[in-house]
Amino acid sequence: MRNANILLGTVWLALALSGHAAGQMPSLASKPAGEKFTSQQCGFTIAMPARPTTTKAEENALTRSFLFLWEFREGRVFVQCGEFATDGAKATEKDGSLFIDGFKGGLLKALQPVSSFAEAPYKLGDYSGKGYSVLYKGNRVQVNVAVSGNKFFAVWATAYKEIPGSDDLVFSAAGTFGLIAPVRDKIA
Repeated sequence: MRNANILLGTVWLALALSGHAAGQMPSLASKPAGEKFTSQQCGFTIAMPARPTTTKAEENALTRSFLFLWEFREGRVFVQCGEFATDGAKATEKDGSLFIDGFKGGLLKALQPVSSFAEAPYKLGDYSGKGYSVLYKGNRVQVNVAVSGNKFFAVWATAYKEIPGSDDLVFSAAGTFGLIAPVRDKIA
């Protein structure tokens, strides 16, 4: 599972960190106060516009997931939620650890060269995992990834270095991510 997760992490990491055209995007600072997005499929809410820039459903032999991306002049916020394959067996704590390790491996492989990297435990409700803080090409990236059973979510926030104040705006918005339901038996 570890190699598969490294590959998975690298594939969708490309979407989360692909190039940006800051001048063509709306400003996060102009987002109406109180506006939020709610995903019934995954059971979360976040203070982002109700219409993500990009949404995508993915299903393969390794995972079934939903992806949501919001792009702004100051940066981008990316949420992925879903289930990883356990071959029909109940997911163990070791499966979750392998998923998190594979995610970290994909992150480090894709973000080369990394100027700085830090990790810390992360917990939200029944989900546990890791939080990563990365400096990549001068842009600050914060990622939280967590699992509960075979369910997972990842919240990415990238602040663009050339936009003053982008760190506060982007990371504050990403920090509003919250669960609206207990861990579900299945991601819808």
